[in-house]
Amino acid sequence: MTTSADTQAFIASVMAGLTGPGGPFEMQVEDVLGSSMPVMKNRDKALGDVLAASFDYGSRDYLVTKDRRFSYLEHGEAVAALATALRERYGVRKGDRVGILAANTPEWVMTFWAAQSLGAIAVGFNSWWVAREVAYGIDHTTPTVVIADAKRAQILSELNTDVPVLTMEEDLPTLM
Repeated sequence: MTTSADTQAFIASVMAGLTGPGGPFEMQVEDVLGSSMPVMKNRDKALGDVLAASFDYGSRDYLVTKDRRFSYLEHGEAVAALATALRERYGVRKGDRVGILAANTPEWVMTFWAAQSLGAIAVGFNSWWVAREVAYGIDHTTPTVVIADAKRAQILSELNTDVPVLTMEEDLPTLM
């Protein structure tokens, strides 16, 4: 004999356990930019907090591609080295923009997190853009530095821009 289950009651019970008092995703109402809204009580307050917490995962895999693997620790160390270089060599500060013009790679991810750790704004440019679109993006966002893969760095070299361009294939390995 089968018993019928009230799926809505089951879902409500699970949600209450997750988001209710003492739950891992406990909710509370806070003022956010002048509006009261529900937020997670124990959330990280900034992406830098998420990055810092990732170190707790140590040697576990973080990024895995066809031919490379990065642990959380290796990723964190590379991000810290890149962030230091961006700050010390290229003057990137909180609120500055760091352009990323590249296909999806571990270096793209590391550049994003390096910008976040500095309090900078990671500006992801579309890797399918043609030169005219890239020029518009650069002019519109005024990045302090652009990090690009070799294919897109070629497009940047043809533009009349004074923004420093770092390549993922040559510059980042020496900076990290």
